[in-house]
Amino acid sequence: MDSFQVEWELFPGYDPENPSTKQAILERVSNFQKANLGKCIHRMFEADNLGKSKIAMNTGYQEAKKFFAAGVSLFDGGCGFGSDLRRAILDSADPKAAIGMTWDPREIEWGFELYGDKGMPLHSGSYIVGDLRSIPLPERSIDIAFSRSVIHTMPTKADASQYLKEIRRILRPPVGIFFGSTGGCKSEHDNKEIMRYATSQESLKELLESLGFRQVEVSASTSKQKAVFGTTSNPGSRDVFDMHINFFARL
Repeated sequence: MDSFQVEWELFPGYDPENPSTKQAILERVSNFQKANLGKCIHRMFEADNLGKSKIAMNTGYQEAKKFFAAGVSLFDGGCGFGSDLRRAILDSADPKAAIGMTWDPREIEWGFELYGDKGMPLHSGSYIVGDLRSIPLPERSIDIAFSRSVIHTMPTKADASQYLKEIRRILRPPVGIFFGSTGGCKSEHDNKEIMRYATSQESLKELLESLGFRQVEVSASTSKQKAVFGTTSNPGSRDVFDMHINFFARL
């Protein structure tokens, strides 16, 4: 259990005055991993992804946090277990206006199972299921949108563009912040074998600006761990995302 580096406060049962709650949380995380490992093809159940958020690592988070207040809405596209949404709520995002979205309803239930907060929306936020290329929210209904590890899962550039168009559609001024991260490569390309779109730092900036975003900032660093993707039907087919790309934009 020592391999789990959890954020204790993400768990509603954590009591800093009671050290035994840490052990109980570690046991919960360990049991959760044992029960679910192998149910998903990507890295969701690996130790470094359980019980911790990644949103605060993003370069745009500190700017977005300045606007957290009652009534300011936050959308997490591709929310997974909802760890990032829970982190934002702890950092004063309005839980009544915090919405996570994923295509797989199991991820939402896994999040409740992991954190033990089902039926506690003031801690977890709320969730919807659907295709991120067609977000079921009204136009100009969201103040801040966050996206982590979504763009590089899109099958083609056209799909990635449609997703970003949807983000722009639901964002509203005057806040209108969109930030996040994605895997990328030095050169933009569609991998038709495994249906993955790989953006580059330059191409993502151009795409966001072409869709009407302004103040676009995109930075990239070489990934310490390369993400290799294949398919069940064609396991020999591979693509490697060797860059970590952060972005921040405004309406």
